[in-house]
Amino acid sequence: MASPYERPDRAALRAVIEVAEAAGAELGAWRRRALAAEAEVLRAASAPPGEPAASAPASAELEAEVTELRRRLASARELVDLLRTRLRFLEERSEGAA
Repeated sequence: MASPYERPDRAALRAVIEVAEAAGAELGAWRRRALAAEAEVLRAASAPPGEPAASAPASAELEAEVTELRRRLASARELVDLLRTRLRFLEERSEGAA
């Protein structure tokens, strides 16, 4: 028979897990966008002389977007690391209380 008592840290663990999963999904989306933008910049930069290449302003805009996406990706990685640390702490605390 299961106990009607639910440990108070379970709700916090579920919340941290949900945030970590959401951050991981967002991190993946930003990574895909950064890679696509980087590939576009490389494709434009390596166009043969006879073919139309991306204009300089468009290329600069793409490079700026890639830089911004990399910055945001690094920020998301830091957030995920922080959430992992919190999750580890909560798991250790729950194991110690058991």
